[in-house]
Amino acid sequence: MRKSEFTRRKKKVLMVCFGNTCRSPIAEAVFRKYVKENNLEQFWEVDSAALFGYHEGKNINTKSREVLERNGIVDYNHVARIINKEDFHNFDWILGMDYYNLNLLSGMQPQGSSVKIDLLGHYDPEGEVEIEDPYCDQQTHKFETIYSQCIRCVQSFIEKHK
Repeated sequence: MRKSEFTRRKKKVLMVCFGNTCRSPIAEAVFRKYVKENNLEQFWEVDSAALFGYHEGKNINTKSREVLERNGIVDYNHVARIINKEDFHNFDWILGMDYYNLNLLSGMQPQGSSVKIDLLGHYDPEGEVEIEDPYCDQQTHKFETIYSQCIRCVQSFIEKHK
């Protein structure tokens, strides 16, 4: 018997980067916007987390907030958090932003977890696999680049996993 689209469980995605203040919150916000604009809220859930607690409890980076607002995402609220063991059991995918993230996530995955760990950039139709960390130099154009990459990757990811 096939499950009705109205009763199936939401697919859950966790975006992860180093500190959960720049890249993963942008990816989360872009994902939320895409899901909302395409009436897919009943099928998808997204969150973001950090590998390290440097920014835990803090809001999104100012430059990240600015790029989201310039692109019409003004209602995004974010508080940085650290990934935890339960995340590996509660999410269907954990998507890192670069190979460093991917390697750490793979090493953290507990036995018995069926979560798929991958790079968000593996879904980029333009082939830009890594989403580079802009935190140290804070150049506005790098945040715009991340935003554009996330749009391409999120759309491709959702289309592939409908």
